[in-house]
Amino acid sequence: MNAPNNTQDAKAAFSPAPCSPFCTVTGADEQTDVGMLQKLDAEIGLLYTATPEGRNRYPVKEWIKSAARNLPRVAIHVCGSNARGELLSGWLDDLLENAQRVQVNGILSIGDCERICAMYPGKTIITQHKPDNKYLLAVKAVNHALLVDASGGRGISPEVWRHPDTQKPVGYAGGLGPDNMAFELRRIALIADGPWWVDMEKKLRVNDWFSFERARDAVWAFHNTANAEVSESARKSPTP
Repeated sequence: MNAPNNTQDAKAAFSPAPCSPFCTVTGADEQTDVGMLQKLDAEIGLLYTATPEGRNRYPVKEWIKSAARNLPRVAIHVCGSNARGELLSGWLDDLLENAQRVQVNGILSIGDCERICAMYPGKTIITQHKPDNKYLLAVKAVNHALLVDASGGRGISPEVWRHPDTQKPVGYAGGLGPDNMAFELRRIALIADGPWWVDMEKKLRVNDWFSFERARDAVWAFHNTANAEVSESARKSPTP
């Protein structure tokens, strides 16, 4: 896959994300009814690793490919050093074919990040924003985005949400679920700037399996709160 010749070519090739803000529910597994996922007004995050080792949250590659073909909005999360190696080697093209966004978990160099962005110019490439990855703020690719997860995957919401010093699209994760979505979304909205989204995983699992019911309730809480915030902003805005 050839890299775009210049920034203008990249902008022409790049497909933007859904309207901001939006939400992603991550971790659907092989027990999940894909037909039910189609009913959610949300992006579906599917986790891929080269070493699943029987862990429920990592479906087999063929299941991911089939699910992605049948879902309208998909993000593939590439997890682990072996999977990142496959990605950089171009071995995951078939897996990513129907995904609009690709999240590359773990530590990346600027060079590797820019290479991945150039390999997939029509997809948003998301990296985790954390101290070991802070230099990725300098990535110039127009299809690069950041995910802030202060909990490091532990499912804990931070005391204070922070927006990185960037104009890139930014996602927020950490302890989000149906029980606290309304409260935490209002807190995030106070600091979010530019295109943004929220992502959740850990609190959508019951006995380590993805719970459609918890995902459905979280998505409902997200839209209910987001719509209320928009209505409140419109009410407070002066009439021209």
